[in-house]
Amino acid sequence: MLKLSVEEIAASRMTFEEIAAEFGEETAIQVGVIRDQDTLELGQDWFQRARPATEVVPQVVERWRRTRGKQKAPTKEAISIRLDQDVLAYYRASGRGWQSRINEALRKYIVNADPEDTEEPGSEQQ
Repeated sequence: MLKLSVEEIAASRMTFEEIAAEFGEETAIQVGVIRDQDTLELGQDWFQRARPATEVVPQVVERWRRTRGKQKAPTKEAISIRLDQDVLAYYRASGRGWQSRINEALRKYIVNADPEDTEEPGSEQQ
């Protein structure tokens, strides 16, 4: 097999898929970078001038730091539920955390509920 440089492959008319099939995906990506005229090669001078994001855009970094990440041990499950509009409006009007307040209201209900009241509507007791 003829050994071609990435530059030689980039000069060809091969598509990304053809390059990936023949030379591998990494080579196809490198060819794409070479072919992209908007790609900027970052040199040592760029890295010497570079500054941390905390200096350049501190407000963006601070906002990002305040966001929650993934739960380490998920304790809740995302579901879809249909609620009456007035119930939803009531909880949303109470501000941030309205979903947690709905969860708490349901929790209070089940703690205080009579276990015999959990029968499904329409089912008959025997």
